[in-house]
Amino acid sequence: MKHKSPLISSDLIATHPEHKHWDLLINRNGESTKILNVGSGSTRLDKKVTNLDVFPFPNVDIVADAHSIPLPDNSYDSVWIEAVLEHVKDPIKVVSEIYRVLKPGGYVFAVVPFVHKYHEHPNDYQRYTLNGLDELFHRFKKVESGVYRGPTSALISFLADYTTLFTFTSNKKINFVIRGITTCICFPLKFLDKILVKNKRAHELSNALYYLARKES
Repeated sequence: MKHKSPLISSDLIATHPEHKHWDLLINRNGESTKILNVGSGSTRLDKKVTNLDVFPFPNVDIVADAHSIPLPDNSYDSVWIEAVLEHVKDPIKVVSEIYRVLKPGGYVFAVVPFVHKYHEHPNDYQRYTLNGLDELFHRFKKVESGVYRGPTSALISFLADYTTLFTFTSNKKINFVIRGITTCICFPLKFLDKILVKNKRAHELSNALYYLARKES
């Protein structure tokens, strides 16, 4: 199952880099490929994927903290970690655990927010630039990095939440409606990211970034 972006949403994934690398990450060794999704939530990327999350959501196979992954060394071909590193207290430790459980020659695919609002799940600690990701994954050999959700997605997301400030209420239902109306009005603009992502400066204003790297043998 490859990711799809909802139409009425600011979260347009401009190039879907995971689609380009799908076979590398998910099907490299056929049905025997072992993939770990760290912080999976209830999403099942593929039947071969092992889901790990700190919460017992549906489809979670292992309930555990990513700071201490209860799996053997050198046991997985790929690790997928999307929208998780901003929520952990010690991302360096989490990335070290990813390195440990990956087989030599294995790949990690990470997605992180950049120009993104504060969002608790259960807490929100940090944001990352491409340079920051280079440093965080310095033990790996970088394959590719870039924009995952573009500048327009960031702009619409902020605008939608900005409008909720005028309600002067913490009522989630009211703010959800206001946010939804703003997003619906602005949603055609999100397709500008298909163009803007080609700008070399797009990463400086983008909503989310991605990082693909390899654990060298």
